[in-house]
Amino acid sequence: MRVLFDYHELLDVVESGVFALAANATEAQRVAHRDQKKKDNKVLYLIHQGMNDETFEQIEEATTVSEIWTILSTNYKGDDKIKRVRLQTLRRQYELQQMETTEIVDVYINKVLALTN
Repeated sequence: MRVLFDYHELLDVVESGVFALAANATEAQRVAHRDQKKKDNKVLYLIHQGMNDETFEQIEEATTVSEIWTILSTNYKGDDKIKRVRLQTLRRQYELQQMETTEIVDVYINKVLALTN
């Protein structure tokens, strides 16, 4: 996701968040704040599009990208050994994924998408 945010020039919003607008802000500060909020909402949209239902439940209460980023980084951080084991498990699940004869195509596609995400 970090690469996606960097590509869209949104990484600064993810890492630093949206600055607070002072009560006596100038017009230039208001325009800059509005642009930051647009970027924040764009990142929220991108994150929501990439989440499966289980992960979305963890982040649905958060209102800013910095909150979501903190939640996701806390949930998915770990040392390299743990990450390798998780990836190996996911690869194996993906290899073993099969559509049952009585299963509807939509259900199978949703399972594959959830595993991929």
